[in-house]
Amino acid sequence: MTKEDPGMAKARRIVVLLVICWMLAGPIMATAGARDGGRAGPDLAIRPGSYGMVPASPRVGDEVRSNVTVENIGDTDIEDNFTVTFYLNDTDTPLKPAESNVTFGGIAAGESYNVSLSWSTFDLAGGINYTVLIIVDVEGRVAESDETNNRLEQNITFLPRL
Repeated sequence: MTKEDPGMAKARRIVVLLVICWMLAGPIMATAGARDGGRAGPDLAIRPGSYGMVPASPRVGDEVRSNVTVENIGDTDIEDNFTVTFYLNDTDTPLKPAESNVTFGGIAAGESYNVSLSWSTFDLAGGINYTVLIIVDVEGRVAESDETNNRLEQNITFLPRL
């Protein structure tokens, strides 16, 4: 039996350790990406805190513009069409007919769109709490890794008509 050179033995151990690290790196990186907000596959989401309204304190009778940011927080591009639909209080009351809501022809991974819709408060009452409900891909055309982040509810109370 020949005695192995100490330098070769050390090099062999380093190579074995590198192979083990390389094999473990993929699962570890995938877990880290999921923890940091990255999701496997496509994932449409409404960016938290992105809702805005002009005017900021509307009165009954005002034309209101609601704004929200929709993003693909997944790691896969979305090529299918999807619609961002705005409702008042529940899904039985679209702010405009559904066909006039905003439809997109896809979105790349990591990209976002600012979505705006103007609507009238003419028939509403002052001092009553309403809820603007925004749903991304209400038709379910896009198969996503997380369907729970496709909805935003924003409470609004209108000032009385002037």
